[in-house]
Amino acid sequence: VWMLGRPRGCEGWGDVVGPNELAVGERAAHHLAKHGHQRVAYVFPRADHVAMERRWMGFELAAKSLGMSCHRFVPESSFLTDEPLSAAKSDMNEIQELIDQVLASDLRPTAVFVPADSVTVLAYRALAIRSVKVGTDLSVISANYEQSMVKGLYPDLTTINVHSEEVGRKAVSQLAWRMANPCEPFVEIGIEPSVVEGHSVQQL
Repeated sequence: VWMLGRPRGCEGWGDVVGPNELAVGERAAHHLAKHGHQRVAYVFPRADHVAMERRWMGFELAAKSLGMSCHRFVPESSFLTDEPLSAAKSDMNEIQELIDQVLASDLRPTAVFVPADSVTVLAYRALAIRSVKVGTDLSVISANYEQSMVKGLYPDLTTINVHSEEVGRKAVSQLAWRMANPCEPFVEIGIEPSVVEGHSVQQL
């Protein structure tokens, strides 16, 4: 039983339990649309992470279906990986460059989706350095609901709860089921996310 994604080279083998990554992006887009945002952007300092790319796909598809203008701000990259996200310090320069690109856009977005709370913390800092007020000058929505990491942010962050504890519990129960049913077909189980609403998304 793989948790949070099947590694490359193991395609077609083993069960997978994790967040429904496409739905994470969809929830973000729908939340921004509900608050009147029509020009939105996806911002992330890595273009090589499979789970985050799925979040982008869900975000883009939902945004376009809602008639929103949607742009993607990521560094150039030519490969994908499902390895863990890198340490926050190594992404600080990249996120600042991407925030500068967002702010310099001809049709500047009114809201950005940063698909991981650990990176959103850096985006808050980059925006503060540039005297851009989150929730007033630019709305921000994130994902993962890492409470210990984001509880000090102001304004409090709107983020997508991927229900990590439920993912862990389901992985354990799936492992017990798989041990009892070794010949059954392999399955992928996606836990549905939900929005935790803060004040980082402005109602337009």
